[in-house]
Amino acid sequence: MMEHERWEPDQTRLAVYARQGGLCALCWNPVRIEDMEAHHRLKRALMPKGALWCPCTIVGLHRRCHTMGPQAVHDHPEMARERSLILTMNQDPREVPIQIEWPWHGPGVLLCNGDVGSTLGD
Repeated sequence: MMEHERWEPDQTRLAVYARQGGLCALCWNPVRIEDMEAHHRLKRALMPKGALWCPCTIVGLHRRCHTMGPQAVHDHPEMARERSLILTMNQDPREVPIQIEWPWHGPGVLLCNGDVGSTLGD
């Protein structure tokens, strides 16, 4: 298995924000970059070496969508698992498509370079 790219937290936040077009990955409403929370799809203790801030492991969410609202990812882990916003230790975040409709090209896998890859064959 290829290693994850090593990123710094600020770099990752900018890449995730750009990848999502300034929208929350759960509710798809605008989120300001300074208010966006970085949600790790894998528990930090389960992260492969070097993957903690790799963009494939992170999505940006509003605080209410992350931990403090009626549909918050951490309050509704079953929903979050169905959408691949929470992964298990045996899942590689580069291979598990996010089960949400990205506004610009449908479900996709998150890539280490900060982009979204298609789940459709070329």
